[in-house]
Amino acid sequence: RVLLGHALIASFGGIPLLYMGDELGLLNDHSYESEPELAADGRWMHRPRMDWERVKRIDPGSAQGRILAGTRAIMARRKAVPAFSAAVPTEILDLGNPALFLFRRTDADRPVTCIFNFTETNQGATPWGLGLEGGRAHTDLLTGRPLALIDGMVRIAPYQALWLQPA
Repeated sequence: RVLLGHALIASFGGIPLLYMGDELGLLNDHSYESEPELAADGRWMHRPRMDWERVKRIDPGSAQGRILAGTRAIMARRKAVPAFSAAVPTEILDLGNPALFLFRRTDADRPVTCIFNFTETNQGATPWGLGLEGGRAHTDLLTGRPLALIDGMVRIAPYQALWLQPA
């Protein structure tokens, strides 16, 4: 779920903003309540002091390690995709399915259609319903894999993000 949110932040438009610790999936820290100068401001719950030595020792196979690696990959992909430039508008698409959030970043001949499944169940949609160019193969920019249709449908796994671009 955290990576779904990071993929949305990275692709929607503007400058992606992650607070320190978001890239690791850090949990809320209530220790600020014991410090009188911070206790009245609940925003400190989301701004813990960072233990950088601990960060250096994060196990890549742990949840925090997977979130860190996933966030790095998302941001690297964002940087490499011209359609995510601030100059490219975001067009929200309505599929009529409240489980899915879709938008398109239209960069000349290389648009990117972004799809996010905010549920714990598989979702499906036709390529034309998603506004994908008919007859063209598409690649998921997040994974580098070609889009595979199952029974003519695009399948979106629980909490999955897709950044689809014509191949």
